[in-house]
Amino acid sequence: MNKHDRQKLIKKLITNNEIYRQEELVQLLLEHKVKVTQATVSRDINELQLMKLPVAGGKYRYILPHEHTSNAEQKLQEVLRDVFVLADYNDKLCVIKVLPGNGPIVSGLVEKMEYPGFFATLDDDDTIMIFMRTASEARKIYHEIIRLVS
Repeated sequence: MNKHDRQKLIKKLITNNEIYRQEELVQLLLEHKVKVTQATVSRDINELQLMKLPVAGGKYRYILPHEHTSNAEQKLQEVLRDVFVLADYNDKLCVIKVLPGNGPIVSGLVEKMEYPGFFATLDDDDTIMIFMRTASEARKIYHEIIRLVS
């Protein structure tokens, strides 16, 4: 199987199964008669930009990167409802705290929303800083985040 077809299958497997470890993905591929090494799967995971999302029990499962679609708000809402801790704003900045490991996912989704007045995000493992062009826009995005998690 060529790389393109293998990666297409990986996307399908990630979508249809809860996969927690690379070894599980290797096993599923082998079950589909695709011979791979863990190193190959690791490269595929990087190239496909797969992410890990925390689930119950302290585990993390692989998910596909969120693509820019008309349902970006729905995706942001789903993720925030699972990982949101708190939010606050001050002047032109809104800060969101999330469960560890989710900062980059939430940050990427916020950027895809293309909010009016959006300037940039800065994230780490569990914190997202959203920089807006005005204080009024920072207050609006804060209330939008609260609305999404309510």
